[in-house]
Amino acid sequence: MQALVKKYNWESLLNEIEKKSIKNKINYIFLDEIQEIKQWENTVITLFENKNNNFNIFLTGSNSHMFSSELRTLLSGRKIEFYVSVLGYKEIFEYKHISLNTYLQNGGLGDVIANYDDLEKVQLTLNEIFNDIVWKDIIERNKIKNKEEFKKIVNYIFKTFGKKINSTNIINFLKSNKEKIIPKSTLMRYFSFICDSMIINKVKYFNTKSKSELSNKCKYYCGDLGLFNVINGFDINDSTRNIRIENLMYLYFLEKGYEIFTYENESGYEIDFVLRKNNTIKYIQICEKLNDENFERETRSLLSIKDGFEKIIICAENNTIVKSVINNGVKVLDLKQVLLENILI
Repeated sequence: MQALVKKYNWESLLNEIEKKSIKNKINYIFLDEIQEIKQWENTVITLFENKNNNFNIFLTGSNSHMFSSELRTLLSGRKIEFYVSVLGYKEIFEYKHISLNTYLQNGGLGDVIANYDDLEKVQLTLNEIFNDIVWKDIIERNKIKNKEEFKKIVNYIFKTFGKKINSTNIINFLKSNKEKIIPKSTLMRYFSFICDSMIINKVKYFNTKSKSELSNKCKYYCGDLGLFNVINGFDINDSTRNIRIENLMYLYFLEKGYEIFTYENESGYEIDFVLRKNNTIKYIQICEKLNDENFERETRSLLSIKDGFEKIIICAENNTIVKSVINNGVKVLDLKQVLLENILI
């Protein structure tokens, strides 16, 4: 893409496309990472308004805010916009029968699939991707001057996935490590830059009374487990295993088209995910192991909600409790069954 950026501006790109287009035929135009070209919207708008040629335009990019308000207005009702996620566990499992642990370790980015059985090459590839996205793409694109400051914030976010994160958390973290305190406005800009890159995703809290989102607090999850491991290490049996599994299920729910929220009641009881689709809500708790000792703890948050929607625990380790049956109003499902058989849909 860098070669393309150097070769074209929006006008020269437009001239190149129009020169190669065929009149009285449908011309399919694929523009990848188009946001790298300044004022690229002018190219698309001009092509779209061209009366002499018929263009079907496909735009792909790694930035969540590709479309300007002008372009959205112009194309309203005449565009389809969709999110392309990393490869899920089932997709790779059908290609090669990998274990769940292997997926937790390697993730689902297409670039790692060719070397999926070679952890050293996988780690090398993931480090290169992470460096390209964070240290080059985000920092250079947004002209971040204090690179070391920004890197510390990225590292902090990656080590606190699945927990409530806000500017106060980060300021306290910086204070405890005797680091320079960053203004709140700068922190919010940093969060915006990282989310725009789609390397992390925001999950807002859910109001069970109004069935709407609460915007004043949120959690974050990584866009790929392999990238999560670049910062947190590739030992999937360490203290972060539970959050890896939780992040895995977040990506699965995202792939299935759910609106995803999280929940905490007045007593501090949390529910990992609240899923909404087609006017239906599912309350989901994720755990690695479920047994008689922790069953009450894992179910109490779910049972505290009395609205009648489905309440589910997804358990990573199969045992005597995981029978896909109703226990005290809570359904217990096996994680691999959910991933491979789509039994939630």
